[in-house]
Amino acid sequence: MAQLPGIPVVAGKTQSAATRILKAAGYTVSVVREEAVDGVTGTVLRTSPEAGSALAPGSRVTLVVLQVVAEEEPAGSNCTPGYDPCLPPASDYDCAGGSGNGPKYVEGPVRVTGSDPYRLDADHDGIGCE
Repeated sequence: MAQLPGIPVVAGKTQSAATRILKAAGYTVSVVREEAVDGVTGTVLRTSPEAGSALAPGSRVTLVVLQVVAEEEPAGSNCTPGYDPCLPPASDYDCAGGSGNGPKYVEGPVRVTGSDPYRLDADHDGIGCE
């Protein structure tokens, strides 16, 4: 009897890279999100079934993908929610050295942990002004 292939190790990869790898191995892929306040949104934390498990091609593998959420800012905080390090509120921020016209500029990288009102994370990977 032929042995079933093992699920490839994709933890630590981006969701898109992990999906490509698993589909190339013949699996169908679904995604669930797991929230945390630290890390990089879109990073694969683990698979279900776990990596190395014998599974027939065509079977479903679920990617557990990190979704970074903003920690609650303390009352009276003078920071725009969703950015680390703190960005004091302003009418606009742009990445230093970029083509934006300010009035405020930020040296990157900046972790985007929630909404992105200043549109610093153009590729939506959780890091702005890369």
